Amino acid sequence: MKSLKANNLSLKKAIVPCLLLASTSTFAAEPAHLEMPHSKGTFMVEYKYMHMNMEGLQSGKDSVSKAAAFASGEMTVPTKMTMDMHMIMPMYNITKSTSVMLMANYLSNKMDMEMSAGHKMDMETSGQGDTSLSLSHKFADDMLAASFAVSIPTGSIDEKVTMHMPSMNMTMAAPYAMQLGSGTYDVTPSLTYLGAYFDVRYGAQASYKLRTGENDNGYTLGDEANFLTWVRKPVMGLTLDAQLDIKKWGAIDGKDTAIMTTVMGNKAPVTSFPGNYGGTMATVSVGASMPISMVSVGAQFNMPVYQDLNGLQMQRKMGAAVSLSAMF
Repeated sequence: MKSLKANNLSLKKAIVPCLLLASTSTFAAEPAHLEMPHSKGTFMVEYKYMHMNMEGLQSGKDSVSKAAAFASGEMTVPTKMTMDMHMIMPMYNITKSTSVMLMANYLSNKMDMEMSAGHKMDMETSGQGDTSLSLSHKFADDMLAASFAVSIPTGSIDEKVTMHMPSMNMTMAAPYAMQLGSGTYDVTPSLTYLGAYFDVRYGAQASYKLRTGENDNGYTLGDEANFLTWVRKPVMGLTLDAQLDIKKWGAIDGKDTAIMTTVMGNKAPVTSFPGNYGGTMATVSVGASMPISMVSVGAQFNMPVYQDLNGLQMQRKMGAAVSLSAMF
């Protein structure tokens, strides 16, 4: 045990930290930030861009074709959705063990759809998302970290979209997946383990996002449980990393009566129904980061390896992220 602690301490003193991109949807504490040796009064800011792509349909563990969805009674199905997120994350180290971080983001969503008659259409929303504030404290010789995050509902849940129908255009409330926030104050406690063996760093983090109350539109997004484990190693000036992210989240409770379940007498897209949300997903990610003086740049690619989805939903496909950070 003493040799392991010595390895951890010597590693943190010897290696210049490189930032890793985390792809968890539950905002807890970024593991790479926690791995850094903190000095009282220091400040860090990171910009991160993330892209997520969804395409095709799935129910439970099985893929569902458009033809099968139409045959089962669906009138309009989503065929593709993209989400682009720009995040700014300033962090301040109150002490060498305690830090506070703010995360603000801007979202752009686009969804393509197809009707059973063959007509294609799309919808878009964009704007500020929810804002998160987290407090983290490291202990046990910096091998453990406890964090607590609060999500402030700054993202809109009243977004509207224009549907371009064959004979007319119709403006309506955007489905749940296209809204920009949760509409509730959410809390996310997390516990992180930080380990090292010579120049290899590894760890694990468990977190749980609890939705508090019902939003002003009459519904609550599902809670999210998240487990993340990772390993990374410096190679020729880079830090290479791999991680496994397992997430389980619940269906939407309640409903927004402004979100139409029928359009022109036809059943609305599957994204308009609360039961078509929630499930379990495992995602594998690989990435690299590189320090340049006091600045660090990084990139990551992720791919789901397991999906078990409630109701009828879109399949998550490959995603990517890039980041730029600086220490002061």
